[in-house]
Amino acid sequence: MRVLCNWLPSRLNSRIIAAEFSQMLATHGITVPASEVNVRPPRRLTEQDKTKKWHQDDNKADGDPTERLLLILWSNKNSTRVRDRQTKQQYPAASDGDVLLIDNDACQHQMPPGGNKRWLAIGIVSRVEL
Repeated sequence: MRVLCNWLPSRLNSRIIAAEFSQMLATHGITVPASEVNVRPPRRLTEQDKTKKWHQDDNKADGDPTERLLLILWSNKNSTRVRDRQTKQQYPAASDGDVLLIDNDACQHQMPPGGNKRWLAIGIVSRVEL
């Protein structure tokens, strides 16, 4: 995991965040169209919410972690927790507004306490594309 940059959108609005997040990533040579940015506003949690547990992401129906994915996560506060998948050692906490690059093969992540009270933007790219 590494921090790409610290970033804030001009407004906390789903369409604006998606567009500006996509533009910011493009300045770093990463292509994620605004239509593919998943923006999650603050929300209520359910008992079944899987993001509260350590996990890797999948973009397939079978639920197995998808290989060679790079997750690009931003939140305005309560940054996502990240740990090494093998050693379970947690990375130092990111700052509010940090854009995280997370290797889905090497890392697991989870929503922190209070994570449902934040704005979150998610971009996913294949590491082969970079």
